[in-house]
Amino acid sequence: GARVATSGIWRPVYIESYNRARLTGCTAYLEKVCDKEGKIRISGYIASIVDLDNLEKYKVEVKVNDRPVSEFLLKHIGGESYFNGTFTLKNIQLWFPNGLGEQYLYSFEFKLKYKDIEIYKEKKKIGLRMVELIRKKDIEGESFIFAVNGKRVFAKGANWIPADNILTWIKSEDYEKLLYMAREANMNMLRIWGGGIYEDEEFYNLCDELGIMVWQDFMFACAEYPDHLEWFRNLSNKEVREIVRKLRYHTSIALWCGNNEINWGFDEWPMMTHKVDGEYLGNKLYLHDFPMICAQEDPSRPYWPSSPYGGDKANSASSGDYHMWNVWSGWADYKDYAKENGRFISEFGFQAAPDPKTINFFAKKEEQEIFHPVILNHNKQKEGQERILRFI
Repeated sequence: GARVATSGIWRPVYIESYNRARLTGCTAYLEKVCDKEGKIRISGYIASIVDLDNLEKYKVEVKVNDRPVSEFLLKHIGGESYFNGTFTLKNIQLWFPNGLGEQYLYSFEFKLKYKDIEIYKEKKKIGLRMVELIRKKDIEGESFIFAVNGKRVFAKGANWIPADNILTWIKSEDYEKLLYMAREANMNMLRIWGGGIYEDEEFYNLCDELGIMVWQDFMFACAEYPDHLEWFRNLSNKEVREIVRKLRYHTSIALWCGNNEINWGFDEWPMMTHKVDGEYLGNKLYLHDFPMICAQEDPSRPYWPSSPYGGDKANSASSGDYHMWNVWSGWADYKDYAKENGRFISEFGFQAAPDPKTINFFAKKEEQEIFHPVILNHNKQKEGQERILRFI
């Protein structure tokens, strides 16, 4: 992507005021369902500007579709105040991915009270579903299948990179246009690439509404990360914990993933061989810290250490997920795509020439030739133009 570090702060900066305390990270998810009766787990945290002594004076009231369903008292552990509990919902309406059923979203209201007086309230649209990753040994290796509410899903989708090379240019209509196109193309999953950004709430809201499952990479990609440094390891863990708490209520998120292509790099890339105390740089994060955080903060969905990952080698076609780059990067015939039999091909790609209006923006008519220096300067892929010429 473009190097535009000087583009400035590109998301809103604001001050939020509240009395005494407010709710954070509120979520609800389905633990089990039997005869259309669902057991719902509720949890969340309390941020406070005062010491929350006398916790018994605080409680959280939960409503579903404007009907009170339960109240929860606060607890305190490890320096944090939180609430956690369950209630039963009858005649439950489940959320399904695009093509498998409806995307019903309940209206949840979380209300924090102090001495029975409301001091904070927030509402969220949440779908109820159970998601699992089926991994069973077989003669070829190990399966890698998503199931939602007990139904196996044939995952159809794409990798999602930021909707514009210049982040400040992204608009609401960009999300709507692209995600509606994905749904109309019968896609049911997008993988948020770990070299991009954690997307705006609007993106995840639309995925919830449209039935598009999200494979969410954490933003660690194609590099060695110095987790042997205590400050860096702590900062990385703080980032992941905050992201999981912020996004975990989104029904569409089907999986948390530790990184993009780093463990593949440990296997095959000569520039990624450094170890400290016998472990590759960063691996303590992906194999120990991040799965522990996800289990603590969000047991409702699976965690996967890296993409690709699985088998004797990280990029194995017989187990786990697989990145297929032998055509574009390896110059193989495009017909070789049909020969691939990876268990779950989570990434492959092919570069296209820019839209003509984009080319007109930076190149004069006489410069618009495939190997003109101006055109070559705008394609950062090694032998990119040669590849486009070969395949297209």
